[in-house]
Amino acid sequence: MTTIKIELVDETFEKIRPNLAEFTISLYNNLLNINPKFEALFAKTDMSEQRRMLMGVLVLAIKNIHKPHLIASSLNRLGARHVQYGANFTYYNYFGQALLITLEEYLGSEWNPTVEKAWRDAYQSIVGLMLEGATKETKRRFILIWNR
Repeated sequence: MTTIKIELVDETFEKIRPNLAEFTISLYNNLLNINPKFEALFAKTDMSEQRRMLMGVLVLAIKNIHKPHLIASSLNRLGARHVQYGANFTYYNYFGQALLITLEEYLGSEWNPTVEKAWRDAYQSIVGLMLEGATKETKRRFILIWNR
């Protein structure tokens, strides 16, 4: 990511941050509007805890977006855990769509194609690190099953 895109993500995130709890509620609502089938994934989930964890990941990822090496192992582990929860690679696209919709809702007139592209790139960077962990976990599971 370019320095300008990183700065845009940082600046816009700081505007959302005071309302991060409400933002995560909206994000999950948008996710369920995009794909109601996800309700089953969260049926036994404490959503307030889920939102709290998402807030932590967002803060960690955006705070360190300019230094991905600092968060790579954390995001790899998060991706591996998502495999354990039953998430597949297509789920990341739905979540990304929900994130962009929610950002647009919260940023209002400050949302524009440049800001959207910066957030798309940031999300792609974050998800890339998560998918590394998810891929390793998927391979590990395959080997365990294959060797039974």
